[in-house]
Formats: sequence, structure tokens, C-alpha cells
Amino acid sequence: MSSSLFAGNVFLATVDPATLMPIGAGVGSAVVGPAGIVAQAPFLAASSAILPVVAPVVFFMAVSSVMMCARLDQVQVSLDQLGKALEQLLVRQIAGDYAVLASAMDRLRDVSEEFDGYRRFTEEMRLRLALAEKDLNVLHHKYAFLSKRPAGSELGANLAVSDIEFFTVSGLADVQVDRLRLKLALQDNPDDAWRRVSVLNSKIDQYERSFRKLLEEDSVSEYRKDLQDSVDSMRWWNRNVLERGTRKAKEAEIERIESGPEHRLETFKLYIAKWLDDLASNNDVGQSRTVIFYREDGGRGDLNAYYTDDWQFKGQDSKAS
Repeated sequence: MSSSLFAGNVFLATVDPATLMPIGAGVGSAVVGPAGIVAQAPFLAASSAILPVVAPVVFFMAVSSVMMCARLDQVQVSLDQLGKALEQLLVRQIAGDYAVLASAMDRLRDVSEEFDGYRRFTEEMRLRLALAEKDLNVLHHKYAFLSKRPAGSELGANLAVSDIEFFTVSGLADVQVDRLRLKLALQDNPDDAWRRVSVLNSKIDQYERSFRKLLEEDSVSEYRKDLQDSVDSMRWWNRNVLERGTRKAKEAEIERIESGPEHRLETFKLYIAKWLDDLASNNDVGQSRTVIFYREDGGRGDLNAYYTDDWQFKGQDSKAS
């Protein structure tokens, strides 16, 4: 005795095992006679009578597979083109930031040399200093954020080096801006000079801490160490059999990082270390400078100030040099 239930496109049935009939030479569909199902017709080989029916199906599947592969190849080409376009955009963006940084530093250098020659700021010098300060502040805050991000990949390791370089150079240029701002305050607003001195000293201390931390740790070295740890932690069977390809890919990536971004960063760290050494050895250089305040027009004019190495004021028992 059997019962069945048809629901939607699904046919559910319970069959009495006693009513099952054996299948012939293969698995086929039912043969129906006057009294119902009398046998099971076996499948025939494709090379026999049903070949004209099977061949078009096989041909259609083959053509569909070829067309699908062609579409996937086209998608891959599009992805490759997109990757190259993004790479070019990234290069142009970095080149743009580099151009802004180089331009701002050139303006700072020119303003500093002009002040050293004439010991005063003109209105045009103030304008150039303000423009350089604006560009450098934007770059410094941008790369201060980016330089703290973990590398995470080989591409990230390469970008991290550029981020660190931009952050460091823009930080040093920012110190130069505040140094010129202090000189400008001595000329135009002596009452603000002490605050400018405090701001300059605070920035120098902040950058010194940041640069010393960079010498001790960086995202590129951390990412390379993570890769090396993942390789070293593999068991022998995974290392040499199951994950042999993965292990070789990671080892190749480690080698590229060591010879590429990590080597470049280590070279750059030498310059940072030298700057820190120079900073430590020049802490007392400012003690030999003399700031002179004066008023023009017989003391009735505006209060001006400038600093010089040519004069030094000493005690009463000593002569001025």
C-alpha cells in the first residue's frame, strides 16, 4: 500500500517496499503497461540510439561553458584595467602631495633667507609664510593620521613608508614655520613672543617623542614580523604539504618587504636619528643669541625687535663682545 502527496512542484511519496520492482541493466525510467508500471527501462549509452538527443545538449553545455569563460576573462581584463587606473591615480595623488610639500618648503626657505639678509618681514613675506603654513598644516594632519594605520598588506607596507616620510618631513617643516612665526612676533607683536616660544618648544618635544617612537616600532616591521610568525608557526605537514604554496607565497612576500619598503624605511630612520642627535646637542645654542628691542624716531616710534649673534651682553665685570 502506498500513499502520495503533491505540494507545489514537490512530489512526496511513501512506497511499500514489497511493491518495488527490480531495475534492469541500469537506472532508467518506468515502463507503463495496461496494469500500471511493469518494468524499469535502463539508460542507454550516448553512442547508441539517443545520441541525436544527447549531442545537442552536450554541445550546448560546452558552448555555454566557453562563453562563460570568455565573459570571466573579459571581467578579469576590466579588473586589471581598473587596478592600473587606481594605481595611476594613487601615484598622481602622492606626486601632488609631494609637489605641495616641496613648494611650501621652497617658500619657507626663501622667506628664511630673506629675513636673514634684512632682519625684518615685509608684507609679501608674511603672505608667503601664511600660504606655506596652510599647505603644511593640511599635509601634516593628513599623514599624521595615515602614518598610524597598520600596514596589513604588501601594498600597505609600501604606502606606509611614504606616509611616514611625509609625516616626518611635514613635521620638521612645521617647526620651521613656528620658528619664523616667532621671529615675526618679535617684530610685529613682542607681547606674543613668549607664547610663541612655548608653542615652538611644545611642538619640538612632541615631534621628538613621535620620531623616537618611530625608531623603535613601525607598521612595516610589525607586518613583516606577523608574516614571519605565521610561517614559523606552521606544522611540518602544513608547511611542506598542505600549505606549501601559501608558505612559499608568504616567504616571497617577506623577502620583498625586507628588500623594499623595510630597507627604505631603515635608511630614512638614519636621517631621523641624526636629527634627534643634532637636536640634543643644540639645546643650548639659543643661549648665545641676543634679542635687541628698540624704538625708532628717538623712542617715539613703534617698538621693534631683532636677534643677532654679533652682540652679547655680559656681566658688569666683562666687556661686551
